[in-house]
Amino acid sequence: APEQVDAMKSAIKTQSVTNVVNRHLLEDEAALRGYAATDEQVDQRIADIRSRYPSPEDFDKQLEAGGMTMEQLRTELKVQMGIEQMLEAELEKAPKKSDEELRAYYEENVDRFQEREKVQASHILVKVEETDTDADKAEKLLRIKNVREEIVLGADFAEKAKEVSDCPSRAQGGDLGFFDRASMVKPFADAAFAMKE
Repeated sequence: APEQVDAMKSAIKTQSVTNVVNRHLLEDEAALRGYAATDEQVDQRIADIRSRYPSPEDFDKQLEAGGMTMEQLRTELKVQMGIEQMLEAELEKAPKKSDEELRAYYEENVDRFQEREKVQASHILVKVEETDTDADKAEKLLRIKNVREEIVLGADFAEKAKEVSDCPSRAQGGDLGFFDRASMVKPFADAAFAMKE
C-alpha cells in the first residue's frame, strides 16, 4: 500500500540521518582526541580486504559497483580506523566486571541475549533512480522479468546476479548472508521469511 511505502521511506530516511549524525560525532571526537590511522595501517587494511577477493580485478569491480574510487576508499578507511582506535581505547579503560556482576546483568536482561530467527537469502537488485523516466522504469522492469525467466528455465542465479545486479552483493552471487527481520526493510524481510528453503 502507498501509505506503507511512505512510512518505510520515512523510517529509512530517519535512520539514515541518525547514522550520518552519529558517524560525524564519532569522527569529530576521534580527531579531537588524536586518534588517526597511519598510511601504512590503511594500506594493510586495503591489502586484507583485497585478499578476500578471488582476483584484483574482482576487487576493482566491487569497488566500482559500490561507486567508490580507491582514493575515496582510503579516506573512508582512515576515518573508520580512527574511530575504531578510539572505541578500542575507551573499551580498555572501562572498569572490568566480575563474573558475578556479569551473570546478574545477563539474568536481568536475558531477553536481549536471545538469538533472533535468521534466514539466508540471495537477491538480484535492479535499482530505480528518482530521475528515471517511465521508459527507464519499464526497461528495468522488463530486464528483471527476463532475468527471472532465465533463472526459472535453469540459468545459474549467482552468475545472473554477478551479471545484472546493482547491489554490491553481486560479488557474492547476490548472497546477503544470514539476517534477521529487523535488518531488512519490511517487504523484503516478509518475503524472505515466508519462502520455503
